Amino acid sequence: MEIVADLFSGLGLFFIGIRGIGSHMKQMTGRRFRSWVARATGNSVASAVIGVIAGIVTQSSNAVTFIVVSLVTSGMVGMRRALPVLAWANVGTSLLVFLATLDIHLAVFYLLGVVGFCHYFGLNDNDRYRHLVGALFGVGMLFLGLWLIKHGASPLKDLEWIRSLMRFSQGSMVLPFMAGVVLTLVIQSSSTMSAIAVTMTTAGILTLDQTLMIVLGSNLGSGFGTFLLAGNLTGTGRQLVLIQLWVKALGVFILLPWLLLETFTDITGLRAWTAQLGGGLAYQVAIIYLLMQLVSASLASILSGTLERLARYWCPPHPVEALSQPVYLYEQAVDEAETALDLVEKEQARLIGLLSRQLDELRPDEVENEICPGRELYDASRSVATECQHFIDRLMGHPQSHDTLERLMNVRSRNELVTHLQEGCLSLLGLLQENFAEPAALNLRHSMVEGFCTVLMVLDETLQEGQSADCQLLLTLTSDRASVMKHLREGLIRAESGLGPDSQARLLPATSLLERLIWLANRYAILLDQQVGMRRAETAEVTH
Repeated sequence: MEIVADLFSGLGLFFIGIRGIGSHMKQMTGRRFRSWVARATGNSVASAVIGVIAGIVTQSSNAVTFIVVSLVTSGMVGMRRALPVLAWANVGTSLLVFLATLDIHLAVFYLLGVVGFCHYFGLNDNDRYRHLVGALFGVGMLFLGLWLIKHGASPLKDLEWIRSLMRFSQGSMVLPFMAGVVLTLVIQSSSTMSAIAVTMTTAGILTLDQTLMIVLGSNLGSGFGTFLLAGNLTGTGRQLVLIQLWVKALGVFILLPWLLLETFTDITGLRAWTAQLGGGLAYQVAIIYLLMQLVSASLASILSGTLERLARYWCPPHPVEALSQPVYLYEQAVDEAETALDLVEKEQARLIGLLSRQLDELRPDEVENEICPGRELYDASRSVATECQHFIDRLMGHPQSHDTLERLMNVRSRNELVTHLQEGCLSLLGLLQENFAEPAALNLRHSMVEGFCTVLMVLDETLQEGQSADCQLLLTLTSDRASVMKHLREGLIRAESGLGPDSQARLLPATSLLERLIWLANRYAILLDQQVGMRRAETAEVTH
């Protein structure tokens, strides 16, 4: 039982360490790291270096894959620039496998002591050092877990049933390969599975051939695991995950035949070459793991264009995907505040134009083009609104003149109103989407939706034309919402006797929600009118 306890606790500490390192590293990097990646991936070499660094920091190709997916789908990085990051991150994860070959348990004890003193003196409560202390604790737990696994596994090789199992599986290459695939699908990390296999090899439980098959299987299993986790992704996100699967498979399909030839023939291959380097079996496994990642990353860099075309063929872009990326925002514009604000206003105008499309499912007879699901349009436009907010926040962090700051606050308030309008349109769609059985309810729904879409159309035209007269018309339409809502509620009361409980339960809150949406549009019109007034004043000053 002591052996089982050592192995079980060792695995538990190892997984705690892996999760701790990953979560705290993500918090330490966050958006600043993403922005740095977006700026630094100017060429293939820089992208490859960043990929290696990202793999070392996260020790998870899955984590890097989904970070890259978010960067590409948000428009911060192009597909072609992202591919080297994706491929070379696998090389960075090799560090964990090499560290598993070292006997550093004394250093780990000292590290845990340092972390304990950090907790005692309250550094973990400091926002500046909290995640660094957490990451160091994760490192300590990871290697303490590996040491416990190695310590607990050492006596296993002397047990008769373990020897029998090793003799049974010694001639099979399929069993350890499939074990690597299946276990990695559960663990979701090829470097983690390979590090555990290296530890078991050091303890004498696994032979070199078995460990190599587990390592190859884990690499393929990691690719499949990432692909399965991305089941909800479409378009470009799905393409990137598919490419990561192919990158993982490339290294396996090149090294696997080479190792099999060396095993079943007299051909000298990888094992003979790594044996000349010395360092023991565990070190040889780590070298072959690194070589597999280097081969797959190099081939992926050479074949990036082909891989991209194949991924586009198998996973074509989603129609709504382009709407989720900013069209006008770019990184360098932050240096010039007035230009940056012009760009944000252009993005906001795009988002206002999309608001009525969120309600297209309620008015199919009025829509000429293909109807996109309102939920998907909301997700796409909300992503752009969030990018606009990040852009505005960065401008707020720079020193600005009084006039620019006043305009910045105006644009910021309008962006908040846009997000509220997006949420309100989605809620209105949810209330009115299900068909009503009564004609009176259908007429009321039609009146509400068409009336609000008219307001949105005037708002859109006001932003496109930028005319003061249009702004005044919008103010007039939205300020008289009391009479409009009175008319709607009177219609609801007149039809109430012919409406079922379900229709009443949905139409009454819909009218209240519509009143709030019109109020939000009125607030937007007021802020827009203030902006137009500021511009007229600036023009008058220049003229005089």
